[in-house]
Amino acid sequence: MNEPRSVSLFFRQGTALVLQALALFALWLLLSGRLEARYLAMGAIAVGVVLFLAARAGGRSRWGIGRALGVGGRFLVHLVWLLGAIVKANLRVAAMVLHPRMPIDPVLFQFHTPLRGPLAQSLLATSITITPGTITVDLGDGLCTVHTLAPPFLSSLASGEVQRRVGRVFGVETGGPPPARTAYSLDALER
Repeated sequence: MNEPRSVSLFFRQGTALVLQALALFALWLLLSGRLEARYLAMGAIAVGVVLFLAARAGGRSRWGIGRALGVGGRFLVHLVWLLGAIVKANLRVAAMVLHPRMPIDPVLFQFHTPLRGPLAQSLLATSITITPGTITVDLGDGLCTVHTLAPPFLSSLASGEVQRRVGRVFGVETGGPPPARTAYSLDALER
């Protein structure tokens, strides 16, 4: 006996929503490390708000459970790499600041990215910004502008490594090093 298509769709979407909620709540527990009632309540409220905002921003999700789990797994791999990059960048910033000549040479770096989805672009911008020594200044229409303390901080951006790793999370092939320009001011960059 076949169930009506709308009932089947309802259960698939409901299952996906429950899995998303459980995954977010598990992440909350992992990051907070607290099991007191007030923290569990805050986590439940935060998960509800995130799911509500995600539904309002993106409409109905077109991701199935398999794709969501795949992206989640690849995101965890990205997160491990990103934590390593953050540690290396922290050491590099500390060495630069403690160096007697303090070799800070701020520069702007602008590159084109094939990452077009809002989630992929947000992850790219966030991955750049939370890495010490770099901050995303602007991202739109496939053009990303980054400010950095010194040119050596641009190596993983200029090689395309950050884009490749973010692209892998979403199953997007980004290719080799991106077309890019460097400048010491926004005026010079816009010429």
